[in-house]
Amino acid sequence: MSTVNPSFQEAIKVTPQGPNKYSAFLRPEWCIGTVPHGGYTTAVIYQLTLTHFAYAHPKQHKCAASPISIQLSFLRRTASGPATFEVEDVKIGARTSTIHVKLFQASEKKPGQLDIMVAGYVTVSPSEAEVGISANTGWKPHPAPVAGSRADGSVDLTALGRTGTDGAWRKLEAPFTAFRKAAAQIELFGPGDVETQQKRSENMLIDQWARFRPGGDVSGRWTEAAVAYLIDMFPMMLDGFDAMSATATAKERGTSLAEEKAKFWYPTVTLNVDIKKHLPAEGVEWLYSRIETKVVRDGRTDIEVTVLDEDGEVIAIGTQIGLVVGASRNVGTRKHHDYDFGTAHKTKSILPVYVLQQVKRRGWGLMRWPQEDEPLGAKLADLHNLNGFDVATPFLENHNSRVTVKDAYAQWVSVRVALLSPPPPPGTEYESEWDALVAESTQSHRLRIMEESVRSWYSRLTYYL
Repeated sequence: MSTVNPSFQEAIKVTPQGPNKYSAFLRPEWCIGTVPHGGYTTAVIYQLTLTHFAYAHPKQHKCAASPISIQLSFLRRTASGPATFEVEDVKIGARTSTIHVKLFQASEKKPGQLDIMVAGYVTVSPSEAEVGISANTGWKPHPAPVAGSRADGSVDLTALGRTGTDGAWRKLEAPFTAFRKAAAQIELFGPGDVETQQKRSENMLIDQWARFRPGGDVSGRWTEAAVAYLIDMFPMMLDGFDAMSATATAKERGTSLAEEKAKFWYPTVTLNVDIKKHLPAEGVEWLYSRIETKVVRDGRTDIEVTVLDEDGEVIAIGTQIGLVVGASRNVGTRKHHDYDFGTAHKTKSILPVYVLQQVKRRGWGLMRWPQEDEPLGAKLADLHNLNGFDVATPFLENHNSRVTVKDAYAQWVSVRVALLSPPPPPGTEYESEWDALVAESTQSHRLRIMEESVRSWYSRLTYYL
């Protein structure tokens, strides 16, 4: 695995499963609501492409071929959890090669079957084959970005990163990150909030500088795979959409503006990415994005994103069509997950803990340990990942198998028992009994605990993982 952005590399990891077949696990922390972020999904497909050419065509080029164009259609809403891919070689050439990719997940309407969630084409080219003329067209963002503190008008990124301000530029907080979790993976800077920027430009135009912070990693760097995520990451533009949508809805319903905000989801329908310049393997700290929308009509948006480096050179261009829909379309119950969002997040739903203790005249047994109980909501992400504790999870070896929260709870209790229950002194009469209980993972005890303690919710919290 690359030493750059290790958590991100793990989040986009793709594993070969056979000729032209691959698997990945879409992470919940890279979601918008319950749906994996479109840019994150694009980054997974970027990694899929690298993996496919490394495994299927290892001798096609002297050096690794990387994507120069990605064209995707998001056909159905994806979900966090396992995904499978099929790749078709459409054209394998010396200068460029094109593959057709399909992302499959469990069908919501046809139990036991898979649906195509995302489909598209990726064109790659090896750097050795990229020869020909290069010309400076003189293009620059227009209107020019707001000036920074330097004499030439550029932003002092060192000062901006250290103090959070440089001239009119300041650090911004992405709105509604509890819902838009994927937006928490960057550090965002802009010349004022969305209202200030739109007044200045007199249109739907947003400028941003960003640093990559996957999983809070302050050493994060923008790599080419991460650019695939960035091309679809524009929190302040979505904040502008929120304001427009909320104003229109409040006017129509006669409600307050505050009531309507953050009730919208902007799913990507199609996304095209044109990668213009390669980044160094170690990545870069800063990238600038110019985001512009020309028309919002009938619940449909157009968005163009141009990504530039510190030297003002274009790294990538992205264009997409999106929709404006209610957030309930995102977080609503998903049939194939049988997932009750409301029940899962009730503050009264807990993960009860039992520990192994000596029981007078009866050997060892599992005793309630309420001081170690945790709200289910606090552990929900860990339950979804089943990797909240650094322990083996053999039932995850086949990501296509159905794993329930019941299984996850059994795993969690086993971990807590191991952490909280010191074994009896060696050589005592209870040592073999304690070892036997641990050896069998207290399976019967844990199942009994679940039947008695969480009967009200576990059967409704089955989840594909």
